[in-house]
Amino acid sequence: DLVSVRDAESEGFLKSFGIAASLVPDPAFLCRKEPADGLPGIAGMEKDYFVICPRPYKDNSYLAPLRKAVSVYAEKTASTPLLVPMFGSEDMLIPGIAAADPDTGFAGQKGLIAGARLLIGVRLHSMIFAASENVPFVSVSYDPKTESFARANGITPLDINALQTETLLYEMQNARAASGKPDTDKLFAFAERIGEL
Repeated sequence: DLVSVRDAESEGFLKSFGIAASLVPDPAFLCRKEPADGLPGIAGMEKDYFVICPRPYKDNSYLAPLRKAVSVYAEKTASTPLLVPMFGSEDMLIPGIAAADPDTGFAGQKGLIAGARLLIGVRLHSMIFAASENVPFVSVSYDPKTESFARANGITPLDINALQTETLLYEMQNARAASGKPDTDKLFAFAERIGEL
């Protein structure tokens, strides 16, 4: 009876098949945040840090150029990399750098991202948290949903299948925040329509 999508590209795709859909922001934009300094395992974290939110993908070969770019960026900016696993221990993919507790909930994850100077996101919701907190981010894209979200926010998505250290490093050094905030009132309006069914 009702169909919603998170981005204009998906809306256009469904429209090409004659399917009407409501363009509604992802509910994660409404997620509250927990202050990072109150999270376990984060005590003593340097104030100037950047966050990496990876995910498993095929043979994980994309992690090699990612690790190199993280190392170079950390040295050049004198900032600290922090791994924030969005999907528990399955995302603990970069040994040797500081990492948040894999059991940190969404509010804690959002708090950590909110305090960062930069996010390198593979997980879609890490990018949503960055966009909602005006944190510059780089999108390493593995799926149309992450590509669409990045483009909708004025960010060039990087193909995870062809990730290069130099390209990633360039995007990290020139990262910017999302180009605009979504109209979250549409979420409540859509919820009301669901309630009327």
